[in-house]
Amino acid sequence: MDPRFVLLLCAALPVLASPAALAKPELRAEGHLSFELQTEQRFTRAELDKQAVLELRTRREKGFRGGFEARLTSASGIAELREIYLEHESESGTRFLVGQHRKSFGLDWENSLEERIALDRGLLNQKLTKLSYVGRDTLVRLRGGRPEAEHWSHELSLHTANGLNAAVLYQAKRALSASSTVSSTTLAQLNQVETRTQPSAAQNLAFSSRGAGAWIDAELFIGQDHLEETLHDLLHRPRTVLFSAAQATLGLSRGRFEPFFRVTAILNDMSAPASRAWETTAGAKLRFAERLYAGAQLQLRRLEYPAAAAKLGAEGLCALRYFF
Repeated sequence: MDPRFVLLLCAALPVLASPAALAKPELRAEGHLSFELQTEQRFTRAELDKQAVLELRTRREKGFRGGFEARLTSASGIAELREIYLEHESESGTRFLVGQHRKSFGLDWENSLEERIALDRGLLNQKLTKLSYVGRDTLVRLRGGRPEAEHWSHELSLHTANGLNAAVLYQAKRALSASSTVSSTTLAQLNQVETRTQPSAAQNLAFSSRGAGAWIDAELFIGQDHLEETLHDLLHRPRTVLFSAAQATLGLSRGRFEPFFRVTAILNDMSAPASRAWETTAGAKLRFAERLYAGAQLQLRRLEYPAAAAKLGAEGLCALRYFF
C-alpha cells in the first residue's frame, strides 16, 4: 500500500475513534468467488485463474463510513489490499473521501464486476491503465449532488504504478431519465518517469443506460500519451502525442440468458492515422441464480502499425462467478 496513504489514515484515526464515527458501526460483508479460463491468441494453451475478493463496508447512510477490499488470486498466492478508505457524507449530500480507491475516470470505475456488461474491461482499459488514467490510486475526493442523478466531483490523486503520478480530476454528471445518464470528466496529471516530469491531460464523455431489458454504455476519449512523448524526448524529437478512442457496449436480458457485444476503436497517435487498434467482443452470461452466473466471450483484435503488417489476434474467456 502506498506509504502516503498510511500517513493520511493515521491522521484520520482520531476522527474514526470519535463517538460519532463509532455509533452504529453496522458492517456489510460482500465479495465474490471467480473461476476464469483464459486462452491464448491461438487457443493452444489455456490458463485457469481462481480469485476470491472480500469487501467490508459500513452501512451508515450519513456521517462517517469506511471500507476495504482484499483480493486473493491463484496466480500470486498472496492477498492484495485493493481498497481502504474513509468517507464522510453531510446532511446536504456532500461527500469527502480519503484513501486508496478507484480513480473516477470513465464509466468502468462506477461498475463493479457484478454490474459490468462484458466479462472483462478489454483493450481500451489496458491502454488507460498503462497511462495511469484509470486504476486504484491514493486519492482525496470531494463530491456533491445526488449520486443517482446530477452531481459534481473534484478529485486529487497520487499514483505510483509507472513512476509517480499526481492527478487532478473534475467530473460532472447529469441524469437524462430514470435509467440513463451523461457525464463529462476532465483529468490533468504530472507523470514522473525516472528523472523526467511529463504533464498530460485527458477528456472523457460518456453515456450510460440501464433499462429493463437492455443496457448500453458508450464512451469517447481523447488524451495525451505521455509515455510516447517521453520516448520522443529521448530521441530528441519532442512533440505532443494525442490518442483518441471510442467504445460502445450493448447488453440484453432474455430471462436467464444475457448476450452482450462490445466494439472498441483506438487511434494511438492522431498525427499518424495508420497506428490504430480494433477490438470486437461478443459473448453471453447464463444466470443460474440472482448472484451466480457462468459466462463466455470471444475477443477479436486487429493492431495496425505504420509501414508494417497488421497483427490479428483472438482470445477466449470462460468464467464462473458467485457474488455474496
